[in-house]
Amino acid sequence: MTYAFENCEMTKIDLDNYPNHSYLITGMITIFMPGNNIFREKYSVRVKAPHLFKYHGGASMQDAFPYLSVKDREFLMSGTYREYDPSIEDGYSRIEEDEDRAVDQQINMIRGK
Repeated sequence: MTYAFENCEMTKIDLDNYPNHSYLITGMITIFMPGNNIFREKYSVRVKAPHLFKYHGGASMQDAFPYLSVKDREFLMSGTYREYDPSIEDGYSRIEEDEDRAVDQQINMIRGK
């Protein structure tokens, strides 16, 4: 959850349900779409406080947050997500040159170029 801790806003919610309250983690996610299209948008994930504490205690993302989608976990870890592309054999592979170009585009987008 390095990305979430360093780049996102964490808001305590459901405080009337303490100690089983939740956190709403909000930040920008970069989504890599088929065809090397890249989008950035505001994204939020809700996690339960006891599960967040379990993660801080050393549990893996999958064990601490079994209810989160792959997209949610990727957002918390890296701030990125790659959409499935059915036109590619395994759905996620990219030609190395396209991968490099997509990373360069993301860096330029973040820098505001």
